[in-house]
Amino acid sequence: MANITEDKKPAKVKARFLGTNSLVITDGPTTILVDPYFTRVDASTVFLKKIQPDPDRIKKALDDAELDQADAILITHAHFDHVLDLAHVARATGATVYGCESVANVCRGGDLPESQISVVNPKEPVVVGDFSIQFIPGIHLAFPWLLRLLLRPGRKITSPLRPPARSSAWAEGQVHALHFTHPSGTFFNQGSANWVEGSLKGYNADVALLGVGGLDLHKADYWDTWYKETAGYVNPKKIYWTHWDDFCQSLDEKPRYLRHVDDVLAHLTYKLKNAGGPPEEKMPWLEWIDVTGNE
Repeated sequence: MANITEDKKPAKVKARFLGTNSLVITDGPTTILVDPYFTRVDASTVFLKKIQPDPDRIKKALDDAELDQADAILITHAHFDHVLDLAHVARATGATVYGCESVANVCRGGDLPESQISVVNPKEPVVVGDFSIQFIPGIHLAFPWLLRLLLRPGRKITSPLRPPARSSAWAEGQVHALHFTHPSGTFFNQGSANWVEGSLKGYNADVALLGVGGLDLHKADYWDTWYKETAGYVNPKKIYWTHWDDFCQSLDEKPRYLRHVDDVLAHLTYKLKNAGGPPEEKMPWLEWIDVTGNE
């Protein structure tokens, strides 16, 4: 398991936020990572030059999170801010990577052994220790036209992707949401803020970890529909917002909101309080939280 000191060792199932949609999830015996991204390419570089993982930044982030081993890495989609560091993190922790074929090609481009790569079948849950994880097909946040032109949504990575490369080379592939079932309870993570109407019907979760990055590129009616199609179906007792931070900012600096995501969260908080919805907060940085509603 992860090298977690006894006084920090979480009871039942706990999660820790490492920025963007990067999560550490553990029940003690089993440790899972989601979308680990630590290089945090600078905004002046990200769309203008070729990018690549920074091994020193990755090592420091893993050391700061006290992570020297993990059982699995789960990937929601293959954009650079979710997978740029993937092969390095998998090699350092020994974890098996689970994701779509595009994710597998990111791993292959980083020379990760095939024994550590698993392409998921959404019809079959991934079982890791006492966790059963359902990969639920979805779609990425709807980009404005300029970003659509640059990133061309819906593309796949069809051959091993070897850095350095342009950030646009990290095509999204198949987007997935993640539903976790564990003896302690259930929880849900969505790394990109869009929806397939009704796709989450029948999935309940004690806690929802919802990525809000990019919602500020849309209007309030989009935010409200997205919320209805995610939390409205899984019906959580508590919501934590992820992907709220500026992922082009170094992890050595104090985290700040991504663009105007704070305005989105103010809107959602107001609506939830008036509607008697579940308590919510942005996921705290590097703090353990209960993700099965048992605190």
